[in-house]
Amino acid sequence: SLLSTRASLRWEEAEQVGRKLVVRGTAEVAALYQTADNEAAAAGFRLPWSAFLELPEEETGLSWELVTSLTGCSGELTEEGGFSFSVGGVVQAVIRSETEIRCIADAYGIDCAFAPVFEATEMDTEASIESRTENVSIFLNYMRKPRSLVFLSADCGRPRQEKENLRLPVNVKVLCMMEDGRMEQLSGRGEIVCAGTDSMPDAACGEVFASVTPGGVELRVPVSIHQARYSRKTLDLLTDAEVSERSERLSSPNVVLLRSSAGDSVWSLGKKKGISCEAIRSYNDLVEGEEPAPGTLLLLAR
Repeated sequence: SLLSTRASLRWEEAEQVGRKLVVRGTAEVAALYQTADNEAAAAGFRLPWSAFLELPEEETGLSWELVTSLTGCSGELTEEGGFSFSVGGVVQAVIRSETEIRCIADAYGIDCAFAPVFEATEMDTEASIESRTENVSIFLNYMRKPRSLVFLSADCGRPRQEKENLRLPVNVKVLCMMEDGRMEQLSGRGEIVCAGTDSMPDAACGEVFASVTPGGVELRVPVSIHQARYSRKTLDLLTDAEVSERSERLSSPNVVLLRSSAGDSVWSLGKKKGISCEAIRSYNDLVEGEEPAPGTLLLLAR
């Protein structure tokens, strides 16, 4: 008879075909069964799988992060004495695209005054990978005390979004030898909260630690979690200019693009061009107290 099964999923390759992302991988299945001589034996199998994900309309410049999650594994013995397995899983992807942003690099007024128009654009910075290990404690209630534990398994299920967090389920199975010699299987679930929803966590369960108590089985599952973190940066880009009616020729342009020299400071440039220090810092993304390095291309606008 088949005593217990466990499985793990991993993706191995992914390629873009038109508007589809084709993902291929392998499911590794382990089975514990009882032979005709009433002895416990184990067997392992590798099963190929593939999945298709819909991509957004942009067909170029796409990148993705993939995470596979096991949703179920069951098996049974066939009449011919073999095994029949059913493995369920899900592939989740974070799809990103590159977008070209057009802005004005150089502008100044000659015959009439004009006001520059800036547009705030938010962009993701490069990802940093956060890695950590969390221990999940799970207690399986059972009226009778098992004599021994024969088989333990744990896997991470499909994350689900809840407000600003992701909840990652941890599923466990325990095969117990009872006092009368019969095998019985217990199962349960724990959960880990992953802060943020900007990327899917890649999680894997480590070695399961278990102990038998009078009320059931107490388990501790270490889970290794790897998750990409992105921070957003706001850029003020010069995208347009509001031009006034033609007036008397200006003595100097009201928008200037120049390279700083050694010894230049925000204060000295502002005094020379008649521009406030706050405006110079705002247009050139300089924080309070920061001075432009020599050779920096600066936008000075009144």
